[in-house]
Amino acid sequence: MNQIKNRLIQNLGITFYLFVFNVAKAIGADDPFESATKKADELTKYLSGDFAIAVCTVIIVVAAIALMFNKLRMEWALRIIGGAIIIASGAAIADWAFDT
Repeated sequence: MNQIKNRLIQNLGITFYLFVFNVAKAIGADDPFESATKKADELTKYLSGDFAIAVCTVIIVVAAIALMFNKLRMEWALRIIGGAIIIASGAAIADWAFDT
């Protein structure tokens, strides 16, 4: 019974969202999420710009130096370097995936 109630609430939420979105489009609002889209674009630009490259470079250099002086094991260094590369390129991957 509880599962049915949760499904009903979820379906009503989706229906309400679609209704509001369609009404906003019908009354002439070009994009009801314009400000959120603008902020998301700014964040993507910030995270995939020079700042992200600089932070990723510093992380990789610090991990490499710690590896050279035996302060970091090889598997941890590879995890840190791989994670830094994936995190720095995450915004570009998402931008590419959702590019319309």
